[in-house]
Amino acid sequence: MFSVATATEDETRVMRQGLAGMLCGKQYYFFDADKWLSEHGVDPFATAASTVRNREWGHMVNDDIISMPDKWEYPWYAAWDLAFHMVPFARIDPEFAKHQLTLFLREWYMHPNGQLPAYEFALSDVNPPVHAWSVWRVYKIAAARAERARR
Repeated sequence: MFSVATATEDETRVMRQGLAGMLCGKQYYFFDADKWLSEHGVDPFATAASTVRNREWGHMVNDDIISMPDKWEYPWYAAWDLAFHMVPFARIDPEFAKHQLTLFLREWYMHPNGQLPAYEFALSDVNPPVHAWSVWRVYKIAAARAERARR
């Protein structure tokens, strides 16, 4: 396990650069799925099968600051990446990490069937349950051991 107390100067610099990159990954993100579908000529209430992606996510409106995997190469969120990123993020900004994880569990992100969105270009793709694991890890990192026992 990596420890700041025993880290060499080079290891500390690498860690600092990595965490700085994560802080720079915060980005305002707006995505109105209904509007996007409308612009692509999709009627979400039509009974005919459609091959247009995200057709069943017309309810979704994202309008938040979100941690992106890489805001230059990937200017969209990926729920799986976000879940993994929030674990180290909890060490520098635990409230933001908790907010990000909770955000994806809100009704304006989740599908009515309970599925978390995967990523903008295929919201219905299936991801392993890393979100639950990340919530648990962030909880363990962010709360002092004595506080966890009282909750």
